Amino acid sequence: MRILIIRHGDPDYEKDSLTQKGWHEAELLADKMEKTDVTAFYVSPLGRAQDTASVTLKRLGRSAKTYHWLREFHAPIYDKKTKKITLPKNVKIDFGGIAKGYTSSRIMQIYKKCGVTSGLVSLGGNVQLLGAKPDGSAWKVAVESPDEDGNYLGILQAKDKAVITSGGYERYFEKNGKNYHHIIDPSTGYPAENGLISVTIVSDDGTLADGLSTSLFIMGKEKAEKFWKKYSDKFDVILLTDDDQLYVSEGIADDFQSDYKVNIMKK
Repeated sequence: MRILIIRHGDPDYEKDSLTQKGWHEAELLADKMEKTDVTAFYVSPLGRAQDTASVTLKRLGRSAKTYHWLREFHAPIYDKKTKKITLPKNVKIDFGGIAKGYTSSRIMQIYKKCGVTSGLVSLGGNVQLLGAKPDGSAWKVAVESPDEDGNYLGILQAKDKAVITSGGYERYFEKNGKNYHHIIDPSTGYPAENGLISVTIVSDDGTLADGLSTSLFIMGKEKAEKFWKKYSDKFDVILLTDDDQLYVSEGIADDFQSDYKVNIMKK
């Protein structure tokens, strides 16, 4: 019989409770069965697994095989003076989380360069506005509802802003009655499940808004609200929780209309 222990990170027995628990359970099984081969797989992106795993196994007094993955991985190098990043060999950066926000901001720059003073661009969940409407009034941007009834969460009136929404209700698949969406929580490797189903960011900067909409979605309501309070001069936010509670930051509360009951977040 072979017992496999697959662990991500630094497998220091005394520092890592999950490693400790895994080895303890393996020990209990091994004591009851003969010819048991305990094999540990450690995924160590910082190259720390080899030494700590060796120490752990000696401390436990067990005969075991240990495999290490990604031992030679090195983080990108950032030069503060030149503001350039050097990537290690075979490492690439995926800009999917900010690509549309960056694109809409660049389009605004092109508009201005061409003398356009009033315009907008919509890139599917990403809307960025240049100035006001030709008559001087604010643009009206509908924030989509996660429901399949085609309704909106509300209508926001704005000028010169990026209005960008992230949610798990458009790109997902279903398996065994459970939806798996595309916004991954890096702490778990699974789709984020932190109580939010829609996050809209309103900011002057499209790239910032795109990055924040994803980040706050992963944070969950409480951390997202704290983050907004700390950086409320940079952006405003609209949050919809999985129990249908709608929260709007005070900076845009007077410009947002909704059939939902609106809870206003204050600094």
